[in-house]
Amino acid sequence: MQASFERAYVIPGWMREALARLAYDSGETANICRWRNNDVEIVAVVEGRNAVRVAGHAIGLRGNAHARASGKVLLAFGPAARRQQYLARPLAELTPNTICSVSELEAELAKVTRQGYGLDREEFIPGVSCVSAPFRESDTISAAIAVTVPTARFRETCDELVAAVVAAASLERG
Repeated sequence: MQASFERAYVIPGWMREALARLAYDSGETANICRWRNNDVEIVAVVEGRNAVRVAGHAIGLRGNAHARASGKVLLAFGPAARRQQYLARPLAELTPNTICSVSELEAELAKVTRQGYGLDREEFIPGVSCVSAPFRESDTISAAIAVTVPTARFRETCDELVAAVVAAASLERG
């Protein structure tokens, strides 16, 4: 059973390297998500080294793609059928900042596509913000990489975090 669980969350070495480098360089908890079982799911995590950090983001955490930076990235860059299927269900309000309107979420996903990364500004968890960018393999988006940050620090370091996450997603496959 454990071996089967572990196989379900195997990621290529270059992704694991990008994840470790992002967590180390930023000091923030970093994760990789994939689209699994009709929603976003964390498949790898590296804890940050900052004294105050976001805990509880564990492998297997899934759901609420509309409220998570990685979910937005995977919806924005994924197949149109995925987005249509996801938007056909109710969008749960998790915090006062959660986007629950289909038209507002579609506008947000268009923005994600234009800028090349997604943000979660306390939409999934109060006091927590995230930035995520897509891993591109050939012409497809295979996964998203993200950092999860206490919102107070996110406000101070947003531009640097965006640059770090986008760079990590663009790491050359070696």
